[in-house]
Amino acid sequence: MFIIDQYRVKIQVRKEPGLYTFDPFSATGKSYLCTLCKQYHNYGEKVAGYDYYDYLDGRPLPENVQSWLICTEEMVFAKKFLNLPPPSMER
Repeated sequence: MFIIDQYRVKIQVRKEPGLYTFDPFSATGKSYLCTLCKQYHNYGEKVAGYDYYDYLDGRPLPENVQSWLICTEEMVFAKKFLNLPPPSMER
């Protein structure tokens, strides 16, 4: 479990370290949470967000991170509607 509570929007994760998925329902805040994780990583927090646009821009996965949020909504959209290949998460 970890808490980031020194900013306007607080993040509290009540899970042990690991890889988790979100339900695929739209408008539940997944992309917003990913944006917050990116922003807080830029502030020096050990959390990061990564989305399909980061992949398309060739950005590497951030290092020295305790928790990740990898947003896949854009990946699904790109595959389904733009016929783009899914990204490889290999480093």
